[in-house]
Amino acid sequence: MNVWRIIKTVVYLVAAALLFIFHEGAMEIVPYLVGSVIFVYATETLAVAISTKKILTGHVTLFEFLIQILIGVILFLVAGDTVKVCVTWGIWSILRESKEITEAVNHLLKKKPGLLNAIESIVIIVMSFFMVLEPAEHHIHTHIFLLGAEFICNVLFMNMNYYYDRYIEGKKLRKSTYSPTFEEEIEKREGDSEEEEIA
Repeated sequence: MNVWRIIKTVVYLVAAALLFIFHEGAMEIVPYLVGSVIFVYATETLAVAISTKKILTGHVTLFEFLIQILIGVILFLVAGDTVKVCVTWGIWSILRESKEITEAVNHLLKKKPGLLNAIESIVIIVMSFFMVLEPAEHHIHTHIFLLGAEFICNVLFMNMNYYYDRYIEGKKLRKSTYSPTFEEEIEKREGDSEEEEIA
């Protein structure tokens, strides 16, 4: 999974840079661009389910995979219709970020990084809500920047969680293999002796 993390980091950062640089030209290919992004998310969902051996038992994961594929296909089919693109993209963003908020809350409950992830998801949900209510080209333009920012945040939080988990594991390992020094052992014995004298 470490190789997948590195590949995902590089691909997402390159995609974010391209979105920021060519955001004007991206307007015409938004349905195909976002549809491709959705397929990537869906493929990742399926790959994680297979690697964790939850593809058969985790019916929710399989359901998410199928829904994302269907939404991606819809975006390809409605290319050229700004209203339908806005509504479809907005609904997908709301569904996806709702899951992200759930994961962020779970991280916070486990005292892991998650606050910034939750804030980012809330902002995207609010923007997506307005895009669904008022589907227009300027919302698509804003969402292109949000998509680029989301790519960056995605790899940022993924790597933060990865290194935080490694830090905690290392801390637990050091604690389990810890042995007191000679000086600490002497101090402990002296402390025990003083307690016995007082008793």
